Amino acid sequence: MDSGERVYWIRAMLRDSFDVGASIIIFENPETGKFIQFALMGREGLICDVPTTILTVEEEEKLRELMPETSRDMETGELISYQRWFDSHELDRAAELVEEIFTNIFNLSVDYGLRCIVG
Repeated sequence: MDSGERVYWIRAMLRDSFDVGASIIIFENPETGKFIQFALMGREGLICDVPTTILTVEEEEKLRELMPETSRDMETGELISYQRWFDSHELDRAAELVEEIFTNIFNLSVDYGLRCIVG
């Protein structure tokens, strides 16, 4: 699957998840275990979330520029994840962000594989 096909597939998975009323969707590269998760907020939109626990120092530096919004632990203030909000009509942009993170942040090869987990 090339980049364009993968973005189309990611967008379709996001759209299908909205249609079935899912609350979470995860895109994972099985070879590396790297993943990006989305929390679907009803019909309003979705939050892209990348946990800091899966990031190297270099990946985190690059991701910080791409996704400046963060989630922090309420008690400790510790950084938990990088986040980005998308309205429900912005699924194309969300799919493109997933592709950008896997190729430019996680540095996966152009023919990397993904699996989708919906819950």
